[in-house]
Amino acid sequence: MIATEFTRYDCQIGKKCISYKKLLRGYRCNICGGKIVEFPPNGDVSEWHVACGKCHGVNFIHDYEMKRQELEAQEVVAGLPVELQEEIGKTAIRSQTRLFSLSPVELEI
Repeated sequence: MIATEFTRYDCQIGKKCISYKKLLRGYRCNICGGKIVEFPPNGDVSEWHVACGKCHGVNFIHDYEMKRQELEAQEVVAGLPVELQEEIGKTAIRSQTRLFSLSPVELEI
């Protein structure tokens, strides 16, 4: 979920107001999986915000949700034919990122 309405102590994520302490402790970047970092203002209090330490994104996901999705992805891969499992493995090795996205896959026919 995308973070909005930053204040000195918290921000809005979806419909919830979550403190920076809670974000730093239990959330990750939904894009790259990086840790959340707090950026204090340079004199202007309205500049206070949090973002991903790697990609500076503000799209966050809870650690538990990320782990749940990763386990679900492993179950999906285990149920695929061997040829597709090998292709996904080759893609993951080339990209050196997560195994794959849970978004729908476009099959080539």
